[in-house]
Order: sequence, then structure tokens, then C-alpha cells
Amino acid sequence: MHSQIAIEEISTQEFLKLEYPQVFMPLQQSSQYIHILKDSMSRIENARIFIFRNGTDILGHCVLLKKSLFWLWSICSVLRGPVWYKELSHDQIISCLKALFLELKYPKRLLIAPLEQNTSNILQKIFQWRCIAYSDSTAILDLTKTPDQLRQGFVKDWRYSLRKAEGSGITVKHDQSLETLEFLKRKEKQQQSQKNYFRALPMFFETKMYESFGPNSMPCFSAYRNGDLCAGMVFIISNKTALYHMGWANEVGREHSAHNLLLWHAIRHFHEHGLHTLDMDVIDTVNNPGIAHFKLGTNAVLKTYGDIVMPPLIKPYKNC
Repeated sequence: MHSQIAIEEISTQEFLKLEYPQVFMPLQQSSQYIHILKDSMSRIENARIFIFRNGTDILGHCVLLKKSLFWLWSICSVLRGPVWYKELSHDQIISCLKALFLELKYPKRLLIAPLEQNTSNILQKIFQWRCIAYSDSTAILDLTKTPDQLRQGFVKDWRYSLRKAEGSGITVKHDQSLETLEFLKRKEKQQQSQKNYFRALPMFFETKMYESFGPNSMPCFSAYRNGDLCAGMVFIISNKTALYHMGWANEVGREHSAHNLLLWHAIRHFHEHGLHTLDMDVIDTVNNPGIAHFKLGTNAVLKTYGDIVMPPLIKPYKNC
């Protein structure tokens, strides 16, 4: 029953050992993310991990960050969470949220960017929180399908580009070297300046991830034509989810559709290693329609995160 729901704070070490069910795990709610941020403490004053229990049954978890914004001013945030390990009833979600608020002593500066829109709806309708921003979307590819099923699911022009790349003489290498990762990071930084967009992760994140969890936590795939590097892709592994993190291609790579071949190799690799989902990262059909078309061309399912919410200034927890 939802009246039995309790909340428990656990350590980073306990979180790293926690056995997750096979659910979609956003990076911001993963054990790797919290480990690296707590180790680096980039403007993070504190990081706390909570699990929600119904007796001995773990219903889900959330990672809460307390971040400094200005002098003597900070904000607590839950990004892409909570993560529910099973389908919860409306009343169970309400009880979990009430337990979280009570544990935090009802903070006034708490921002929640829920993983699920249902959680955001409850926060707005039941607790009267205000929506401060509409969230973005990602696309999720089901890797439990066979490679043949996945390939057949690609849209027509995506399959055409893949066949073009396969016949172009491009070879793909699963590259685990730190040098390749740093090279692709530099290319990503150049793209940010050229295309005027910001990166969501701090610059040290990839290197720290590699050093803390090994090369398998950040698989790189590189494409070569006539022995020269022409494209690359980097992913981040979180639980049984692979996150498309960054990609780069020069003129040769773009001409020969190297990214289609790279992503196809990555999909097969992740399937063979037992991963369940591929998170394509942000889908922006307005500002980056070409990239959005490329990601959705794999037949990945569009997923919209919950609206970002905060408590009202007056009576922020009146229904708690």
C-alpha cells in the first residue's frame, strides 16, 4: 500500500552497488554521474541519493544536487528523475514525492525536471507547483530486438545511406584509446563555437568517466577511409542504457555517410553486449532538424521528458 512507502538516503558507494532493474536510466540519475560530480565538485555543494521503498521492495530512486549559483545562493535540483523501477499508481507517486519533500524539510528553492510527464503533472495539479520551462525530447531505440529487426526498422533513406557507406570503402574501428576520445572532444568544442550551442556536461566529464570506469564506459567508434580518420562517435554507458554523446565528421565522412555506418556498428555492439536501450539524446527539430532526422531515422521512439517545475513562492507545500 502507498501508506507504507518510505524514503532512505544511501551513500555513493551503496548507489554504485545498487542492482537496478532493466529500466531506462538517464545519465543524470546514474551512479557514474553522481560519482564523477562528487569527485570533481564542479560548483556542486552537495549530492544526495535517495531510494523509495515499499517494505523491502525498491520502487525507484532520485539523485538530488545542491548547486551554487551566486554568492550565498544555491538551488537543489532533481534532473531527469525520479526514476521509477516499475509502473506506480497515482497515489504511490504522490506518497513518494511527499516523503522526499519531508526528508528535504520542504526547501523553497527546489527544481525538478522529471523523467516522466506523469510526475510533472502530479507536481503541477496536486501540489500546485508552477511550470518554469517545457522540457526537451529524446528518442529511444529498443536494443532487445535482433539486428535484422533493427535494420529493417530503419527508414528508407537511412538504409540507403547505410548501404552507400558500406560500399564506400570505409572501415569502422571500436576505438578505446584516450587519445581518440580527447581528439573528438576537441572537435566537439570546435563545433560548439561554429554552431553556437552549449554542452550540458562539464569539459572534464569524459576524461573522468574514462579514468574512473574504464574505456568500456565511454565506447568510441571511429571511421577511416584510405587510412585517414573521417568520422567518430562517442557514447556513455549507464546501467543497460547507451547514450549517444557526441559525433564528428569531416567532409569525406559526410560525403560517404560515415555516421550511418558508425551508428549501425554501435547498435550491433550494444545489442551483443546485452544493453537494452539506446538514448539518442536531445531531439531538436527546430534548431537541428538534420540531426533530429538522422536520429529518428533509426525508428527510435520519441520520448518527451516532464515539464520543469518549482514550488510556488506562497504556500509551496500546502498539500503535503
